[in-house]
Amino acid sequence: MSILESTVEKLKVLPDEKVEAVSRYIDSLTPAPKKGRFDDLLGSMAHEEVDRMERAIHDACEQIHPEDYDD
Repeated sequence: MSILESTVEKLKVLPDEKVEAVSRYIDSLTPAPKKGRFDDLLGSMAHEEVDRMERAIHDACEQIHPEDYDD
């Protein structure tokens, strides 16, 4: 039995409040993600939503056309 498996077995017999304490401890071992990073969103949207967002950005944002300016 691996360490993970034996740990899971030990967790199964603990009362809920102890399991919550263990969970909080495990969370404290992993660094918190930096807030405001776009890579946190990676994979969180369906392809259709991404396509819709890209179209909205393209349609709504100012576009620069060099041919519109005089030299």
